[in-house]
Amino acid sequence: MLVGGAVVAALVVGVVLAVLLRWSLALTDAQRVASRAEVALAQAARTEKLIVDLETGVRGYVITGEKGFLEPYESARSAAPRAARRLEQLTTDRSQRLRAATVGTEIREYVNGFAEPLLNSGSPVRTSERAKAVAVEGKRRLDSMRAELAAFSALERARFVERSAAADRRAERAQKLAVVALACLLGMLAALAVLVDRAFVRPVRRLARGVERLQRGDLSERLDQRGPVEIAALGTAIDELAESLSASRFELEERNAELRRLGERNLILLDGVFAQTPAGLAFFDRDLRYVRVNVALAAMSGRPVEAHLGRQVEEIVPALAQHARRAMEEVLVTGHTVADVEVRGETAAEPGVQRDWLITHYPVRQDGEVVGLGVVVVDITARKRAEEEREQAHDAERRARRAAEIARARAAFLADAGAVLDATLDLDETLDSLASLCVPRVADWCSIEMVEPGGRLRNAAVAHPDPSRVEEARELQRRYPPDPDAPTGSAAVIRTGRAELYPEVGEELEKAGAVDADHLELIRGLGMRSAMIVPLTARGETFGAITFVAAESGRRFDADDFGLAQDLGLRAAMALDNARLYRERSHVARTLQASLLPEVLPEIPGVRIAARYEPLGAGTEVGGDFYDVFPIGDRRWAVVIGDVCGKGAEAAALTALARYTLRAVAPVAPAEALLRLNAAILRQRNDMRFITIIYAELDLGGARPCITLACGGHPPPLLVHASGESEVVACQGTLIGVTPDPELSQVSVELAPGDTLAFYTDGVSEASHAEPLDGHALLARLNGARSADAVADELQRLARSTEAPARDDVAILALQVN
Repeated sequence: MLVGGAVVAALVVGVVLAVLLRWSLALTDAQRVASRAEVALAQAARTEKLIVDLETGVRGYVITGEKGFLEPYESARSAAPRAARRLEQLTTDRSQRLRAATVGTEIREYVNGFAEPLLNSGSPVRTSERAKAVAVEGKRRLDSMRAELAAFSALERARFVERSAAADRRAERAQKLAVVALACLLGMLAALAVLVDRAFVRPVRRLARGVERLQRGDLSERLDQRGPVEIAALGTAIDELAESLSASRFELEERNAELRRLGERNLILLDGVFAQTPAGLAFFDRDLRYVRVNVALAAMSGRPVEAHLGRQVEEIVPALAQHARRAMEEVLVTGHTVADVEVRGETAAEPGVQRDWLITHYPVRQDGEVVGLGVVVVDITARKRAEEEREQAHDAERRARRAAEIARARAAFLADAGAVLDATLDLDETLDSLASLCVPRVADWCSIEMVEPGGRLRNAAVAHPDPSRVEEARELQRRYPPDPDAPTGSAAVIRTGRAELYPEVGEELEKAGAVDADHLELIRGLGMRSAMIVPLTARGETFGAITFVAAESGRRFDADDFGLAQDLGLRAAMALDNARLYRERSHVARTLQASLLPEVLPEIPGVRIAARYEPLGAGTEVGGDFYDVFPIGDRRWAVVIGDVCGKGAEAAALTALARYTLRAVAPVAPAEALLRLNAAILRQRNDMRFITIIYAELDLGGARPCITLACGGHPPPLLVHASGESEVVACQGTLIGVTPDPELSQVSVELAPGDTLAFYTDGVSEASHAEPLDGHALLARLNGARSADAVADELQRLARSTEAPARDDVAILALQVN
């Protein structure tokens, strides 16, 4: 019956597992199709990006004529067809394959039939009408390919959703079936458990109760043999075993008598061992007097065997008596063995020589009562000497390992210090970080003094684990500023350039550094115990010192700590000297940059001027962007904005040349002014640097303000009307400083009241965007700004609106007619 039930349960489990396996395979297949659709969607997005790169590169080259814009085109020219072929391989649907093939064909037609003939013609498109036509054609082809990709992605996304829903339904059905199968299986297991209890458990319990009586020694007990055949056979076997045990009991009693006789013989042998063993053996009575002693123990004590008998241990080995008696009394009181007690001392055998023994005391019983005790003594002098030598070797190894750990910790500290010193070139930030790093890894206090112009000392940084204590130290510095002529401390180290170590900061040293009683009390409040001061010296000049103080930790600085501090001082001096040079260089760059821009914009009657300027980076180099506004006659003003190629001193020189040349040639017409500037650049410079620039003449003498512009390769200005409408001023021309005869033209614009004209450099239009923004794109992002300040602020915001780092300087100049 039990076997039949087990077979039925196994069949049910097998059927359920088979169904679950089938649904699992179907679920896996649906998930695989959904995953393939997801990969196809990602490949479609990548293909679309490559197509956009193709069209962007060609359009940039057509508009500017500069081959630098072809970099995205060159990268995507071969990658885009491969991406389309990969897209075709990823789908199993015939219509989707046709769409992917269509995209690949259109990409090849765009490259081979449109872009390559245009790029290989040898002459870039120069006219705006032709450039616009080419751009429109490229945009049309791009839109066609993107439309095919959009249809492809839509179908793949629908398939993905459908397969995901099917997988969810199959998973739900499998879960329900598993619950039903589990319930059936639990029911069958419960039925089997009842059958097992009746067939086996109850008979086994009766059999166990009978066996327990046999264990208690009742060999006449016979077992209840009701139950299955196997259990009845087991009961019969146990009954036969009980009969056999009863017969054996008699034999065991006979053998016990024989064992007693054998023990008597063994006692004789034990006496022989007692006499011959190399370990010292002795027996004591309850009065702790020697009863029996072997020759080995007598040799250890230096007394004959007979001299021990009847005497106590104090009379034989007085140097060891205290330890021995304590152990003996414990054995007599507790009845337990006191084993492996190590004792060191001297005996009469070798006076003046310290030896080591391992002693074990154990009770001797008769009829269960302790009648005395035995002692085993082993001479372990040689072993202890070897252990001591090993321990000394281990101590030396631990000291060496500790020294290596300290060396590693110091190397790690110096590495961390190097990282801190290299993290920034800001002098104050570096000083604060360095002081914080030293606490508490090197000292409890760290203070850094720097030499200021005129020789004055300034506390540049102070650190302590407790911020409230830092404020105490700063208050001390404020009340008692460092004296450059002080005979001790950081002032002396800075004057001499020699580091100083104070392993102990005593009362005399505290008094030597104090100005008055209050100062001495404040110094004592710091709790200084030990100190080190190292100079900050670089390029032969000592410009500061670092003070390390041990206080609450209780540590004492030693030669190794002093060496670490000096090493840190050398590294810090180099880094801080670089930070000082960086600060000086930044100051020079900012000063030179300010000299290339107007200190104050002039006030033009009836016109509001707003200017914005942001240099690239930390301001350590002079930027190439500039602007200028100056009068050129009766109610006429010159307005200039430009961008010089490159940065640094060379760019600054070219900027100055441009500003002062234009001021010198004024008031000629704007185009003529740029021609003269072009000639001046070619005449005075041969470094191939060029300028993009707009020179404008604002005339306020007519019925309406009028501005005439000439553009030398610069982004055209933006015109925002008072009505809210806006436009890009059509102003074209080639770069200045490249060719002897640049192509220049003039354009005039009348300004109505409330109109704003905004000039900007390419730091605005190319500020980390995916692609440069033209004038129309910038106008669309002005958020309704109309006044000069609002337009300038919006353009500045656009230049810094992305998370990517800026790539160029930003200059903005906006004019608004009141």
